[in-house]
Amino acid sequence: MFNIRPYLVGLAVGALIVLPACSDRVNPVAPEQASANVDLARDETDLSEPGLHPSPIDTRVSQRPERISERIARQIPAFGGAFVENGVLHVYLTIPDVAAQARAVIADELRRGERGEMNVQFRSARYTFRQLEGWLNGITVARLPSLVFTEVDERNNRLRIGVENAAARDQALEILARTQIPTNALIVEVAARPRLVQSLRDHIRPLRGGTQIIPVYTGWNSEGFCTYGFNVLFQGKRHMVTNSHCTQDQDVHGLGGYIGAIIHQPNIGPWYARNRNTIGTDVRDPHFTQQWWCDSNQARRGCRWSEAALVEINTSDSWDHGGIARPVERVFLPTVVGSLAINSHNARIGLSSTTDNIFQGDVLDKVGRTTGWTAGTVVSSCRHVYLPTGVGTYGLLCSGVVDAGVGRGDSGSPVFVTTPDGKNHLAGILFAGLINAFTGLGEQFYYSRWQDVNWELGEGNLAAVPASYDPGDPGDPWEPCESDPTAVECPV
Repeated sequence: MFNIRPYLVGLAVGALIVLPACSDRVNPVAPEQASANVDLARDETDLSEPGLHPSPIDTRVSQRPERISERIARQIPAFGGAFVENGVLHVYLTIPDVAAQARAVIADELRRGERGEMNVQFRSARYTFRQLEGWLNGITVARLPSLVFTEVDERNNRLRIGVENAAARDQALEILARTQIPTNALIVEVAARPRLVQSLRDHIRPLRGGTQIIPVYTGWNSEGFCTYGFNVLFQGKRHMVTNSHCTQDQDVHGLGGYIGAIIHQPNIGPWYARNRNTIGTDVRDPHFTQQWWCDSNQARRGCRWSEAALVEINTSDSWDHGGIARPVERVFLPTVVGSLAINSHNARIGLSSTTDNIFQGDVLDKVGRTTGWTAGTVVSSCRHVYLPTGVGTYGLLCSGVVDAGVGRGDSGSPVFVTTPDGKNHLAGILFAGLINAFTGLGEQFYYSRWQDVNWELGEGNLAAVPASYDPGDPGDPWEPCESDPTAVECPV
């Protein structure tokens, strides 16, 4: 374990190494022009040749699934946001008289997301959630300088905007003063930019989340280590989800828009058996596009709702559907790095379901190949973050943000929440963090939410948990560990 808090101050900001986007773009289309159920099947692309191939263009502009706060706001117009503190769900209302109705709606939504019952307390709100969201959408045309992120801060019933420096903050306040957004509804702050964190390292079968992977793009060129995300069934075949930036060369291909990378676990085999550890091929990785929801001024290379890619698993490899590797310890800040040894007596964290019902103040966990099993508090449930590169800026929309240990190589880590009944629910996939340029470690990570991953990669048809879940089922039999001399020792 390693506590780096004293060394993180002022060191989180650094150049984000991401690549140019593809030239193919989808022209902005209004929602009413949506054409739903566009087939993204890869049979149009020939994967018989090794190396990367352009992904099919995603022309869907169908309705994206609502998150829980959006659903509550649609049913309770006076709803102003919600957050969790000490296990209590605090709910803002602009009209106290609708508390009984709001309590019933919230209880129904919590059951729908398998969160179970929660103690609910109401607070007086100045602004409704829909007002805040409307102003947030209006910020996209304000052309704020050096923008890092925007979000509805549900804990404070305000809009929160992050910019790179004090000068940009002053300019942003001056620009926003000329809009219709009330000054009291705004929090504008200087913020560090997150980094993609590409950089459990043993040969692990059955394949399960949280372990080390390495991609190969062209010939034997690779970008570095990442983390095995989570297993899903899709169209009757076995797949794994990891990050988009883990499946292509960022200096050549940009973010998204290419498929065909070969994935290995835990690393590429020796020269005499290069394919020994091959586990699958990247088959879906949508383009970043300029749809109507994307702020083209900030995200000149386009936007996506998730930083995720779909890898089809080889039929010869055993896998663990709904399983994540369980390290021997779970750590919270100020500890940043936990043990990488797998618990030999209880090697598996089993997922019972997926959920999109995540609030500010919830505690989320992740398991990654660099910092192990870390957990912490959600500081944002839906933040639009802008990631600059040498060729332009990408937008990752409605990302979750968690204060917890993270390091280079944790990209792709499965993110989950454990409810009071002891069940684990998949919440998303880690893609970036506020990383110290010298240590490669940090204390805050960003993740793409499950419902957006499912929508972008599987049109809502990814199955991350077996249909009949048995929490005691370890999946395929655990195979002996094959020690990797370049990595940590086998778990004991």
